[in-house]
Amino acid sequence: MGENLNTELEKNYEEKVEELSGEEAGKTPGKSGLERFIATKNALMSTIAVVFLAGFIVSVMIQVTSRTFLPKSPAWTEEIARYFFIYMVAFGASVAVHTKEFVGVDMLTVYFPKIVNKILEVLIYVGLFALSAYLLKNSVLKFALIKYRMVSTAMQINMKYVYFSMIILFTLLAISYLLEIALVFVRKEEDKKW
Repeated sequence: MGENLNTELEKNYEEKVEELSGEEAGKTPGKSGLERFIATKNALMSTIAVVFLAGFIVSVMIQVTSRTFLPKSPAWTEEIARYFFIYMVAFGASVAVHTKEFVGVDMLTVYFPKIVNKILEVLIYVGLFALSAYLLKNSVLKFALIKYRMVSTAMQINMKYVYFSMIILFTLLAISYLLEIALVFVRKEEDKKW
C-alpha cells in the first residue's frame, strides 16, 4: 500500500511539474525590459566569473606542475587560487539567483494555487534580500573595512582587496533578490494579459 501511494504521489508530482512548466513555456512570447536587463546583467557577471575561474585554473595548474617538475614550488599559487575562487563565487552567486541554481524544495508548492506560490516566492525573496542587506550593512562593511591594514602571507597584498569580495557578493545578492521580486510582479502583469 505504501509503495502504491509513493508511486501515485510521484506521478501526480511529475504531472503537476510538467503542467506548470508547459504553462510557463506557452506564456512567454517575448522578454520584458526587466528580463532583458537581468539577462544582460547575468551575461556580464558570468563573464567576470569565468575570467576568475580561468585565473583559478591557471594558478592551480602552475602549482601542480611546479610541485611535480620543479624542485621548489612558488608559495603564491595557493593563495592566489583561493582569491580567484572567492571572487568567482562573489560574481557567480548573483547569476545563480536568477537561474534558480540554489537549493530549493518545491515538492509541496506544486500543489498550491498560483497565487499562493507567488506570495511564497515574494516572501522568500524579501527574506533573502533582508538577510543579504543585513549582512552587508552590519557585518561585511564593518569587517571588510576594518581589515584594510592587514597583508596576505605569501603575496603581501593588502587584504582590503580580498575582503572587498564580500561587499561585492552581498551587494550583488541584494540587487538580484530585488530584481527577482520585481520580476514576480512583472510576470503577474503578463499573466493578466494572457
